[in-house]
Amino acid sequence: MQGVCINPGPTVTLQEGETYFLFEHGLNNYLVSRFNNPGAHFGSYEKKFFEVIQEEQPEPANLWPLKRRYKAEVSSKRAAYRLGERFIIGPAKNEPYFNVYLLDNPERGPIGSYIHNFFNILEPYEEPDIKPEPKPIELRQEKPIAKSITKTQKPRKKVEFEQLSIFEFIG
Repeated sequence: MQGVCINPGPTVTLQEGETYFLFEHGLNNYLVSRFNNPGAHFGSYEKKFFEVIQEEQPEPANLWPLKRRYKAEVSSKRAAYRLGERFIIGPAKNEPYFNVYLLDNPERGPIGSYIHNFFNILEPYEEPDIKPEPKPIELRQEKPIAKSITKTQKPRKKVEFEQLSIFEFIG
């Protein structure tokens, strides 16, 4: 949404009569930006300093916020993602973020979580009906600590010691 500053208050960054982009930030504040990007804000200011002139335009229903997982294609080059690569994207735990999953192995878990959209959504991802059963854990039996004597090994001779007395040396 956009708003005009009607009172800059004690700030030096706001100009009276200037139009800014406003993004909700709690109950009483806006994040204020000169660009239509909440990541480019220059501060959080009270709502009483602004008069809203343009309400928020609704975003397309099939994009954000993500309510389910979609097959998507990279639309702009980012980090290790190449243009045209296909992934599965879906909602993340935190609201503005979304998770990216491998297309061939979505059960592995997310390989990344992003706030900025650089994907084109192609179609909804159909979750498989049958989930693989977890493999049972096989417990290995440990061999006993004492070694058994094999045919090739010879048994050791037991050496017995006797206690000597000092009187045996005297004399």
